[in-house]
Amino acid sequence: MKTQKKIKVLVTGGAGYVGSHTAAALTEAGYEPVIADNFTNSYRRNIALLEQSTGQRLKVYKADCADQKIMERIFAQEGNIAGVIHFAAFKSVRESVGMPLAYYRNNIGSLTATIAAQLNYKVPYMIFSSSCTVYGDPKRSPVRESDAFGQAQSPYGFTKQAGERILEDACGQSTALKAIALRYFNPIGAHPSGRLGEDSFNPFHNFVPLVLRTIIEGGSKVTVLGNDYPTKDGTCVRDYLHVMDVARAHVQGLQYLSSSKKAGPFESFNIGLGRGYSVLQILQEIEAVTGKRVPVRMGRRAKGDIAAIYADVSKAKRVLGFKAAYSIQDAITHAWQWQQQLRTKGRISC
Repeated sequence: MKTQKKIKVLVTGGAGYVGSHTAAALTEAGYEPVIADNFTNSYRRNIALLEQSTGQRLKVYKADCADQKIMERIFAQEGNIAGVIHFAAFKSVRESVGMPLAYYRNNIGSLTATIAAQLNYKVPYMIFSSSCTVYGDPKRSPVRESDAFGQAQSPYGFTKQAGERILEDACGQSTALKAIALRYFNPIGAHPSGRLGEDSFNPFHNFVPLVLRTIIEGGSKVTVLGNDYPTKDGTCVRDYLHVMDVARAHVQGLQYLSSSKKAGPFESFNIGLGRGYSVLQILQEIEAVTGKRVPVRMGRRAKGDIAAIYADVSKAKRVLGFKAAYSIQDAITHAWQWQQQLRTKGRISC
């Protein structure tokens, strides 16, 4: 009896945080992820961790996804890639304010090069890793996909707005391409196996890993950036959700594009829990999970941050069948397990 060939999916930026967890979700769903990453903001060891988590050896290319010729060589060498999940982008709002040109070159350049290459090799589907930042500073939450883009609050946010427009135009110009933009909110957590988590050059730009590291190392306080926002407790409100729920949403998006006759040439979906948590509420959840007190000091607002945003996820639920499988408590528990094992392996300073 012949073994059925697995469907190959190219995951650009697949060694990164959400990219690696999406590669894990793809293997769990029976796909064969092919990873392209230049490792400028992630470690090669993430691939080994991913393989340990999934029990599968993976095809990995060290590649600058902003180089169309390199991307075309990957498509040519693999020969039968069915779709692309595109993550390859810098992702820090605050960092983008200080280095906008790097964000424009990398985030927009990697997308246009990848689209051009996949069109040349007749690869019909793309799932684009977008962001809630496309809404700018919304007048109300929950935000809906029908809401207009707001003024971008950072270069990072602008690259996501531009990316969606580029994809929409490309799909309109070519009937050979269908795409989905997933506007996801704040991913946290780690793989439930404990073998895969957030492991980049500076994961502690993100709030939850920073707090957990502070608990483990001790001796310092967590700085809350702003407590004078127009929210219930004065701190920023975001829609946090488990990274594996984000990952599975990408797989569901690909399945929808490849199987549904109703799929339009370009569609966008919010991916979140559908409710907001403030920074102080997340701190309370972390204390409850870890049993540790988090020392806090209040700081100034960060440029580019907005007061509150969370998602209306009814469209994703109705069309993609998306529903978060994990709670905030689950996400923090898995993130805590991951950070603790990082310490035992002597890698907490990464």
